[in-house]
Amino acid sequence: MKTRRCIFVVFILCMVSCSLFLVYAATSPELQYGIGLIHETRQDYHQAREWYEKAAAQGYADAQCDLGVLYFKGYGVTQDYHQAREWFERAAAQG
Repeated sequence: MKTRRCIFVVFILCMVSCSLFLVYAATSPELQYGIGLIHETRQDYHQAREWYEKAAAQGYADAQCDLGVLYFKGYGVTQDYHQAREWFERAAAQG
């Protein structure tokens, strides 16, 4: 009986930890950018763009720059030099 309780407690703790991580991921531009990098490394450019956009919308310069690269190279998006330039300029404006 004690073993079942311990397993249940560990399960609940894991679920709470995962929930907190998801809440943090939904609001942290640094974490959103990191998730985008993971997807880009795996060449899943569509997912990378989605995560970069979340971070870029919060003013995260690295994500804005990497969005510019995706648009410049046409990775996961239609190649668009105008969009690329806009993202590069947003990132550059922050230093």
